[in-house]
Amino acid sequence: MITFLKKIKRIIYSHKIKPSFFKKIVYLFFIRFMFKNIQNTKPIKSDNKSETEVHSLVCHRDLYVYLYSIKSFIKNTTNNCSIIVHDDGSLTEDDIRMLKKHIEGLKIYNVKEADKIVIPKLEKYPLIKKLRSENVLLRKLTDFYFLSKTGKIISLDSDILFLRKAKEIKNWIDMDKKEALLSSEYPVNSHQDKYLINTELNYVKNLNSGLICYYKSMINLELAEKCFKMENFVTLYRPNGVGDQKFMAVNFGEARERKNIKINRLNPNLYIHNRNIENKYAIAKHYWSSKYSLRKIYAYYKDVNRVYNHIK
Repeated sequence: MITFLKKIKRIIYSHKIKPSFFKKIVYLFFIRFMFKNIQNTKPIKSDNKSETEVHSLVCHRDLYVYLYSIKSFIKNTTNNCSIIVHDDGSLTEDDIRMLKKHIEGLKIYNVKEADKIVIPKLEKYPLIKKLRSENVLLRKLTDFYFLSKTGKIISLDSDILFLRKAKEIKNWIDMDKKEALLSSEYPVNSHQDKYLINTELNYVKNLNSGLICYYKSMINLELAEKCFKMENFVTLYRPNGVGDQKFMAVNFGEARERKNIKINRLNPNLYIHNRNIENKYAIAKHYWSSKYSLRKIYAYYKDVNRVYNHIK
C-alpha cells in the first residue's frame, strides 16, 4: 500500500500538482471508497432516555469515519447513550438518510435548526456569536452547550476510533458524581500551552478536546467571551486557531481551581492523540483527519479492519 502511494505521489509531482492537493485527493479516495463497508454493519440505537449525550460535529467528508467512530464507541462503552449529530453544513440528504439508518433514534441538528435556537442565546456573548459565524469548529462549544437536553456531555470527534473496552469512560457514564474526564495531547503538540503559560489563567495542560466528558454546568461562557477578547487568543493556526480547544483548557483549569471541580485524565498512552498512532495497546486513537495525513489514514485503514469484525 505504501509503495502504491509513493508511485502515485511521483506521478502527481511530475505534473507539478501541489503536495497538499495530492494529499487531499488520496485522503478523500480512502474515506469515500475504502471505508464504505461500514454500510454493511448492523445499526445501533440511540437511547433517548439516557442522561449521557454523545455530541459530534460531522461533515460530509467524514461520514463513514464518523459511523465507525460512534459504532466503535458504543461497542466499547455502553449502548445507554443518547447520540446527537451536529451538521457542519455539508451533510447531504443521502448522508442524513444513511445516518438515521445506521443509528436508530438519532437526533440530527442541521445548521438552520441549530442557528434558530443558539443565535438568540448568544446575544449577550457578541464575540462568541461572531466567531461561531466565522468558524464552524466553535459550534463544538456553543451548540453542544445550548442544544444539550440533559447536561451530561461526551464530545467525540469523528476521527476517533475505539479499539478496546474503554472502562474509564463507561465508569464516567455510569456514575452520578459531577467530575470531568479529559484526554491529552502529547506535550510537544500542545500549542495552546505555549500561549497560556504566559497568562495568569489557570488551565489544564496538554488538553485535546477531541474526546472529553463533562457537564454543561461546568462551562463558563462569560469566561469564554473574556478569553476570546485577549490578544492572540484566537489565531489562524490550526487545529487550535479558533480558540475552542484553548478555551476548554482554560475552562477546566479555572473550574478546578475556583469551583473545586474534580478533573480526571485519560491515560495518554492508551488514548492516543497525534503520537505513536501505531501503538497496538491503544484503547482509542485520534487520526487527525483535518490534516489529511496519509500515514495516519493508512494506520486508520489497518485499524478499521480490526474494528469491523466487532461491529458488523
